[in-house]
Order: sequence, then C-alpha cells, then structure tokens
Amino acid sequence: MVETSGAIEIMNNTQDLSISYSVSINAGNNMRWILVSSEGNEYELKGSGNIVVDGNMNHFTLNKVSSIPTEFALSQNFPNPFNPTTSISYSLPENSDLSINIYSLTGQKIIELVEGHVKAGIHTVTWNGMNHVGVPVSSGVYIYMLQSDSFTAVKKMILIK
Repeated sequence: MVETSGAIEIMNNTQDLSISYSVSINAGNNMRWILVSSEGNEYELKGSGNIVVDGNMNHFTLNKVSSIPTEFALSQNFPNPFNPTTSISYSLPENSDLSINIYSLTGQKIIELVEGHVKAGIHTVTWNGMNHVGVPVSSGVYIYMLQSDSFTAVKKMILIK
C-alpha cells in the first residue's frame, strides 16, 4: 500500500510482464496515480485492471501527480489521417475562455468545436468530419486552432474518405 509514491523492484525472466492492480486509495482532487517504468513509459492507474509490459523492466515507480497540466498544449489529433472521426486533446493549466475551430486550407471556418469557459485540466473533443450545418466535408488537409487569451496553437490533420 502506497500513499504518495513508492518504488517497485521487478525480478522477471519472461518476455512479457502482466501487472494486475487495484487502486484502494483515492489520489485526491486534481490528482492521479501514475506508474512509471524503468524506460520512462507512464501508465495511469484507475480502479483496477491489468497492464502488459515488456518483460525486460527492472523497476517501476508509483507516483501521485497533479492532473492539472503545468502549461497550455494542443496535441496532434488521433488518428491522423482519419475517417470518420478524430479526437483532439488539449491541456489547460488554468480555467480559460477558449475556442477550438476547424478551418480549410483556404482559411474558411468549417466548424467551431469548443467555445466558452473551460476548466483547467486535460480535455478531448471529437470531430466527425462535418461542417457547422452537419454536411460531411471532403477529403483533404484541415487546420485546427486553439485560441485563448494567453495561448494560441495550430495543427494540421488529414481526412481521407
């Protein structure tokens, strides 16, 4: 049982290592449990479950970390290229008024995915490849932009039908 952090030594000679876990101590408000492998891979632990990792690991570290990011970020959509939907994740270190819009390469606004006040944290929005009136857009490259009072980021994505 761990309350804030701990080290886990691994003695294993199998190709894959299966780890079963059950989280019995809530990490707390705006906190989460993260298991970090000796290679630096991170696994968020929620409730109970199993993780299968490469058997060459020799240790893990379990940490309680803040679920509030330390900086603004806009991630690459996934999957990319996509059809029919894609997810866009973004991180906010503070509550923010923001918008996330999709544009054609000619600068035409296709749709507004997010508009308004959003709480600090890590968020994901899904785009279904439709414009603001619900009509599917054509295959091609699109731009998505996150704008807030203190941060702007732009990324490209590809829709293939």
